[in-house]
Amino acid sequence: MADDPMAKCFLHRTLQARQFLNKFMPSGRGIEAPKIRFSPVPCDASNASEICTPLVQCIKDSRICPGYQIIDASDACLLSNADDEDYSRLFLYPTGLDFWQNSADAWRSLEMPIHVLAPSADDLFGYGDECSEVLESIIEQVAEQFAHQHRTHVFSLIIFGRYARFLRWDRAGCVVSKGFEYHKNPRLLADFFWRFTFLSRAERGFDPTTTDATPSEIRAFKATVRNFIKNAPRNAEFLRPTLDDDYPVYKMQLDSVNGQKMHLIIGKPFHGYKRPTCGGRATRVYAAYLKSEKRLVCLKDFWRSHQLVSEAEMYQHLANHDVPHLPTNLAAGDVLVDSQLQSTSNQQHGRLWGLTHQRIVQEIAFPLETAKSSRELTQVFRDIIACMSKAWQSANVLHQDLSDGNIMITQEGRGILNDWDCGWEKTAEDPKNENRVGTWRFMSVLLCKNPFKEHEIHDDLESCFWVLLWIAVRYVKCVKLWDSFSWHIFDECGLEAFQDPNYPQNDMGVQFAVGGMEKKQFVTYMSSMKLEWRCKPFNKLMDEFKHIFGQFHRGVEGGYTREIRQDYEERREFLANPDNVVKLFDDALAEEGWLDNDTVPNMFPYKTEEEWEVYALKCRRRNLISKRQKAQERQAAKERAAGQGLPYVEPAIDAHPEAQAVTKYPYVFPPDSDDEEPTKPVRRSARIKKVARVIPPNRQVDRSPKRKRAEEDKHASDGEVGPQMIKKRKPEEEGKSDSGSSSDSLRHILRIFGRRPKGALV
Repeated sequence: MADDPMAKCFLHRTLQARQFLNKFMPSGRGIEAPKIRFSPVPCDASNASEICTPLVQCIKDSRICPGYQIIDASDACLLSNADDEDYSRLFLYPTGLDFWQNSADAWRSLEMPIHVLAPSADDLFGYGDECSEVLESIIEQVAEQFAHQHRTHVFSLIIFGRYARFLRWDRAGCVVSKGFEYHKNPRLLADFFWRFTFLSRAERGFDPTTTDATPSEIRAFKATVRNFIKNAPRNAEFLRPTLDDDYPVYKMQLDSVNGQKMHLIIGKPFHGYKRPTCGGRATRVYAAYLKSEKRLVCLKDFWRSHQLVSEAEMYQHLANHDVPHLPTNLAAGDVLVDSQLQSTSNQQHGRLWGLTHQRIVQEIAFPLETAKSSRELTQVFRDIIACMSKAWQSANVLHQDLSDGNIMITQEGRGILNDWDCGWEKTAEDPKNENRVGTWRFMSVLLCKNPFKEHEIHDDLESCFWVLLWIAVRYVKCVKLWDSFSWHIFDECGLEAFQDPNYPQNDMGVQFAVGGMEKKQFVTYMSSMKLEWRCKPFNKLMDEFKHIFGQFHRGVEGGYTREIRQDYEERREFLANPDNVVKLFDDALAEEGWLDNDTVPNMFPYKTEEEWEVYALKCRRRNLISKRQKAQERQAAKERAAGQGLPYVEPAIDAHPEAQAVTKYPYVFPPDSDDEEPTKPVRRSARIKKVARVIPPNRQVDRSPKRKRAEEDKHASDGEVGPQMIKKRKPEEEGKSDSGSSSDSLRHILRIFGRRPKGALV
């Protein structure tokens, strides 16, 4: 959880404990809390568990928290708990509930977590590795609560030794009170629990538009999901997480586009649950059961930034200009509660961005991996480019966030361009967009290289190429792919600081992710990566699509020949009109020779952290076996050299990594020593193979013209050394490249697969 936006939002500002209570937990009824003393709670306990029992008993006996009970997490096997004895969790629940029947009930009823640390623990909001580890565990716990519940905010309490802090979490950040000694100031801690009991459900952080679903609604919802997965015209297994019994099922109410009330039943999101976060936009996508029509729809729930345009308004703007291939919206807009926007408030207490809750209901579409053939995949991207073309030429809108998750397929096999929340409209007041947004691995080369570049239409078209390549290498049958292809083209990046007064800066200076060199090398044919798909029309389309951006990037920086510069100008003019790219796809679709069902299951599925650990262990074992084989080969070479009375010198890579010159030819120069004269060159037998020799820098070799030609021949045999034994290449071998084994390249690809650099989503 180190990358969670919430981890960066603690130290901006802290409030006094009394100020925190008056701001977020006003005493509505004016009734004072009962008096309490925390003297039974030891200040010199050896671990956190010794604090929990007397603390819970003091709260129970004093009745400062009526209607609620505190449960020790060590007795709660259904919820996760830290194994560290210096850190314990307590959970606040309503009294009288049998919530331990299953995990779903336990998560549904959870009101507030209480984190207890040992007296020896330092303040979590200081500095140090140990503190950050515990803090990450606390963030993870709160993130899980946000993921399993529909919340606007969450209260929590941290007790470390004789000190305590109050916390309020929402999607914008976390407000923390200053630490106080609850033994000396028991009134503060008592007021915290007392005031919490008088808060309404919405004031405690529960979303008032969402309630618990009834058993009959849960049964109808899960039965509909099972039938949809079974009878869908495409593979709908991506909806399988929705049936998770450990996740609560809720009923949600919102307004449709025609003003009527919609009642949706939702379970676990099928997108957005793998990495739960308690900060940021927190986008979650659900398969929702529409009660009035008894069918499934898609619900997107997220918190939009005040700095970005409303996606609901963007859809309306695009629809007014008749932009095709957009999703069908059944409901779209900000969440209103009593005619008030549901927004965050913690940004008022720090340098944070405010967020507003928004929901969009659409017809269910399918992800790109459900494409049945390369022709259908081509048709989908043709529709997407047509959508972008119409949006730019008619509505002056750029999408700016093309990714594999934003391009969908309808049941009929046509493309849909979704998620316009990062879209930008060109207006007289905003003629240029120099705020880089998007998904890193699919950004254009120029945007990767320069975070202040103006986003243009050709950047979105290039993102389409990278998304199509990303999907094709996984799901389309290939002839030549993995011998030389590497995923570095998607993830290669570096960090470089840019100082600009127009951009916000912290004390250390703002850092932006930069990169894109591997992408440029790939499209400009400066790389040895070669791709070839089995379907000839699709293979031709990919080559032409790649060639367009190759010519563009070869001349984009200037300083080249006139021909290269002319190609650049032509390609820039070609990409300025997206209809030209649409025609390229139309011509490809009109060709003959398309294959049916030439897609395959994902050849490189995503790995969990546990799967990566198992894979790394296998790689280490493979490396150990390789080292053992090299040792055996070295010993065999020594025995062969000794049997023929020849000296043996260790291979240069193992014994002399700093050597400046390495040769595989028959002259051997052992290293000079202080007590021996330099050894004369010794003629080696050609039968001793694959032993590299070192020529020290101070030795010179008189190479004949024939030997020079031999050294320039990279395809010479390793073992058959000597000028008279160099074999000429056969005609059929010309053109072959020594690109390495398929298995080595595959291991390299999987090792870096799917990893996004920090700061990549800018």
